[in-house]
Amino acid sequence: MERLYETRFDAVIGEQIRTPKRTPARINYSVGAYKYEKSADLADLALLEKIANLPLPPEVPVQKLPYMHMTHERARMDAAGVTHVHHFFLPRAAQALAALWRKASAERDGRLRNMLLFFVEQAIWTLSLLNRYRPTGFSQVNQYLTGVYYVASQHSEPSPWYVLDGKSKRLTSTFSVQPRKAGIVTNQTGTCAVFSVGDSAVDYVFTDPPFGQNIYYADLNYLVESWHRVLTNAEPEAIVDRAKKKISSTIRR
Repeated sequence: MERLYETRFDAVIGEQIRTPKRTPARINYSVGAYKYEKSADLADLALLEKIANLPLPPEVPVQKLPYMHMTHERARMDAAGVTHVHHFFLPRAAQALAALWRKASAERDGRLRNMLLFFVEQAIWTLSLLNRYRPTGFSQVNQYLTGVYYVASQHSEPSPWYVLDGKSKRLTSTFSVQPRKAGIVTNQTGTCAVFSVGDSAVDYVFTDPPFGQNIYYADLNYLVESWHRVLTNAEPEAIVDRAKKKISSTIRR
């Protein structure tokens, strides 16, 4: 079977783009405590069209995907119509996620703001095109393939409250029982080649070595990091990555 494509104008990048044609197939909704399913009717299609015509909010990252193994070699995101970050999200999901990100970023208290952004970022992959429809799954949350960018033929686009309601309750419970006490804590991420902690300052070291050419950490971080506008420096990443000209070598004794 040949995939059906359509061409539309992307006002963000000012270009015509070619994407697989997607059609709403089933709507799951609730009225009170009861759940129902229906096919999309004319009113639903009109609402989706109205949302699609809204301007893309500035919170949504729009940069072009750099050449990466996970998006250009292992999986061809351009074949799924994804050449820029905002293409990962259908219009409804983009508007909802941007509103949540805007609200979290507006919090003045830095500690609470970071907690809210951590909370919202949990929905990024699920609200993207990477989330597959799995009728046999426990829920439609986190149904993307891990360790790879993959756009399935059937996409499930949950509502934000469906994705985040349970997480909200769990995070509230977790942070509400943590005792507060005065002290100084340093939390640092980076390469072990540059270690700023002084001598005799480490009690325990747990290492999780890189997975050769199976898991590309920087590539997989790119989607979420784009929302934060802070990207991993992949240059010192200790993996085999031909897209970044990192080729394995054989050592013989």
